[in-house]
Amino acid sequence: MDNRAYWIWMQQAFGAGSPLPWRIHRSVPGGVEAFYQGGPRLWNSLGGIREQEAAALFSFSLEEAQAQLEHALKVGWEVLTPACGEYPQALTHIYDPPAVLYGKGELPDMDSRPALAVVGARKATPENIIRIVCERYGITPKDFLS
Repeated sequence: MDNRAYWIWMQQAFGAGSPLPWRIHRSVPGGVEAFYQGGPRLWNSLGGIREQEAAALFSFSLEEAQAQLEHALKVGWEVLTPACGEYPQALTHIYDPPAVLYGKGELPDMDSRPALAVVGARKATPENIIRIVCERYGITPKDFLS
């Protein structure tokens, strides 16, 4: 089983933006795979996992997570988790970093230069993104592109 499937499974169960996958990754010896293998006995023994969240762990299977991963790869998406060497180290230092990153195209080197991610912009044009960012941060397109 691809380790990324365990991260997808947890993100689906706990919700995008939940700090629990990272907390589990850092606190359970063996990380997210060991957490899965530990089953309900381990899940219920960890503080901070509410009954609703524990129930959600059963509502989305690891096989579904693996299928989701395979589909993403089949359509040409990159799927990065903290277990991947390509996962940006800069993200590990923010509050509640994403457990799973999906992307298409080349990921910039966020560890050596500033980067901007646009979330929820499936049909955004480069021109609109530049315009919105420039307006929001008071910069010119020249500043943005340099």
